[in-house]
Amino acid sequence: MLFQKPARTIAETISDAWNSLAPLVFPPACCLCSEPTPMRITGENESALITVFCRACETSLVQTGPLLENACMNCGWPRGLCRGFASGGELLPCPRCAARKNSHPFSRITPLYRYQDTVTAAVVAAKYPRNSAITRELARRLAVRCKTRWPELTVLPRSSTPIVTSVPSPVMRQARRGGSGTRLLGQHFAAETGLPYRALMRTTRSIAKQAWLDDDSRRENVSGAFALRRIGFRRPVLMGREIILVDDVMTTGATADEITRVLLDAGAVRVSVAVVALAMREDL
Repeated sequence: MLFQKPARTIAETISDAWNSLAPLVFPPACCLCSEPTPMRITGENESALITVFCRACETSLVQTGPLLENACMNCGWPRGLCRGFASGGELLPCPRCAARKNSHPFSRITPLYRYQDTVTAAVVAAKYPRNSAITRELARRLAVRCKTRWPELTVLPRSSTPIVTSVPSPVMRQARRGGSGTRLLGQHFAAETGLPYRALMRTTRSIAKQAWLDDDSRRENVSGAFALRRIGFRRPVLMGREIILVDDVMTTGATADEITRVLLDAGAVRVSVAVVALAMREDL
């Protein structure tokens, strides 16, 4: 007997009808500038899928994407700006990494865009959970980039499945924003990669915004500011696990460094960092 596809429920039928008609009743607008956005047809039932950004914002947003496709795995800077080549085309060590007094404790990093212009607007908007459409789209794009640079993410089953977590926000900051945008970013990233998400980290005290501080103050600001969350009376079991730390923006890497040390001390075998935007200052 041939397998018959289960009949569609009334709820599924109504949902599909609404997804097809809603864009006609409420024309989609760009999540950043409110200009009209195009729609593309996709899916099993040819339902309309609304694009998140208008053509102008999309063009500006992806402008720096190719620049970071082959970024240094250690510091995240573009290969053309931070790496040299021998006469035979052999890749030389990254001079920015070599110039650092101390290397980053995380094992690798994958950035998506440079933190500037429309990218800055999108990242700032994604800090507020009410802008979940932007957060979801940025997470999807970051996941695609990570799968390309970390091919093992596409291989199933995995001998030891990585755990996705995110940089925590202070409680008062979450209250002002209506939640944690970075947690939502991490959850969507996990869903896109098929990996489990765990909110592993918490802040131990108030933290000033890193954007307001110089490099030394950034390190002091986050020193000892993070700890593992407890589930009941237990700490999460991280022994031998790889952790993928998701964040929205990175400048000096002070926050990622501090959280990585906590995770490694708890038994994680390595920490990989996935970040939407890299703030590329020439003095770094």
